[in-house]
Amino acid sequence: MPVAVWCAVRYNTAMSPPTRIGTIEIPDAEVVRVLRGKSPGERIQMAYESNRLVRERLRAHLAYEHPDWTEQQLAGAVAERMLYGTS
Repeated sequence: MPVAVWCAVRYNTAMSPPTRIGTIEIPDAEVVRVLRGKSPGERIQMAYESNRLVRERLRAHLAYEHPDWTEQQLAGAVAERMLYGTS
């Protein structure tokens, strides 16, 4: 299943609401079942695709907010946010 489809799974009444322990969200049992059915390679591919999507969207957002920034500045800002969660 492409990561975009997997991420688009909507909450419905059949799914239990997310449970939190501290700051760790417990995934729904159905999500766990689906992920356990994936091979390690498929799970790595999903993680890679998710990371790539976030980087692309973040870069587009920063380019919109800062049209005067160079590619190097955009790349640096994306890297900083991805590594440290800061702007």
